[in-house]
Amino acid sequence: MSRRPILQRMLLEDDQWVWAYRPENTADKETIGKWVLHGKVRALRRTFEDISSLVEDGLIYRAKYTHKKHKDDPLYSWEPVLIVYADDATKEDTLALLHRLGLQPVEWKYDRETDEDWKPGGKLHEAALRERRLKDLVRIWEGKR
Repeated sequence: MSRRPILQRMLLEDDQWVWAYRPENTADKETIGKWVLHGKVRALRRTFEDISSLVEDGLIYRAKYTHKKHKDDPLYSWEPVLIVYADDATKEDTLALLHRLGLQPVEWKYDRETDEDWKPGGKLHEAALRERRLKDLVRIWEGKR
């Protein structure tokens, strides 16, 4: 899947997500996870602008939100989400930054848990089956790895 730069070098947009990243930012791959926030796309977009500044400043590892631009997007019918990445060493500081922005994440989830959720029998796998979109969603997930 191709990603194309938008607005500035730190933002990328693909078919489902807008990403804020900074190549110099690092995280422990063994303990990487994410704070998950739900909301309306417009509100997430405004919040994402603040978070992307923190990513650029090196205070947050990386972030993404679902842009919901294409009705043929397999994630289009799913609840809009904003994901803010951190690792065990930075997750509490990241949470404090989110709280300072007035945000209350609904959960912390390790990437390894997400990997399990996409396996047969996992909750994301089962949700995709229920929506009859497993093939597209698995293709998207594998393309992100």
